[in-house]
Amino acid sequence: MKKLILFTAWIVLMDVINSNAQTNTHNNTRGETILLGPVAGFGSSWVGYAPGSAMAVPSGYGGIGLIDIKGPHWGWGGQLVLSSEGYKTSYPRFQQKDIPLYLRLPVRAYYFFGNRSNIVRPDIYLGPSFGMKASEHMITNNYLGDVTNDHNASNFRLFDAGIDGGAGVNIQLSRQMSLNLALEYYQGITDALKDAADTYNTDHDFDLTLGLLFDLR
Repeated sequence: MKKLILFTAWIVLMDVINSNAQTNTHNNTRGETILLGPVAGFGSSWVGYAPGSAMAVPSGYGGIGLIDIKGPHWGWGGQLVLSSEGYKTSYPRFQQKDIPLYLRLPVRAYYFFGNRSNIVRPDIYLGPSFGMKASEHMITNNYLGDVTNDHNASNFRLFDAGIDGGAGVNIQLSRQMSLNLALEYYQGITDALKDAADTYNTDHDFDLTLGLLFDLR
């Protein structure tokens, strides 16, 4: 019996040293956790080297997110969201706002700090993001105050791709539900605009994001 107790204590100690899942009222001992739920983001978007005097515009997205946490620290995830992006530019006689709506698929590798027994766990993530334009709306204001709306604009290209990364925190609300908060930045790597000057225009986006995720395991 004594040997059995010592052997069990050694196993528990090794689990602690290796930061494996620990049992408490807020967590479980599984080696894998799959989180799924609604996600949203709010911030600003702009386009690099856009014509005229380019400025940022409000941006936002909403959809569904997935995080698969494997082991004590690493995980992978993805989202499928509709994302409103774009930019505003000013010319001597008019201003123009161009807003594309993308169907975006960011794919991410996650690293979680701390261990699975923590109620609050900081995390960082990085990965590629792919977008397909669903629509584009351009608004033009001239110096006389006239406003023109073009709901079928085609200044942005159909496809966009770049790198998406961020840092945040996962907060365990209950055994089956957690809240994700993060600041994230998207850097486009493909030419986003059909620019007559043939400059290299990449999408940029900075958002505060949140997600309410449910444990499926």
